[in-house]
Amino acid sequence: MAHLYNAQYKLARATRCFELQVQLADRLNEKDLPAIGGLIDPKVTCYTCHRGSKKPATKPPEAPAAAPAAPPTPPKAERG
Repeated sequence: MAHLYNAQYKLARATRCFELQVQLADRLNEKDLPAIGGLIDPKVTCYTCHRGSKKPATKPPEAPAAAPAAPPTPPKAERG
């Protein structure tokens, strides 16, 4: 009986979590993102956080590494 209760609890918790995620995405898409000017068709979807995995990402993806800086050029000698 405890196993059944545990399964029902997990299902209820997962359902509530899903409902909150949908509410968050709806609010972002309908209210928050349109308030930011200059965005072209902004949209938050499940993929925004989950990126194809079951658990959502907990931090943003790493920024691409910057190209190494060119070595400084030596100053030109003056002719005199």
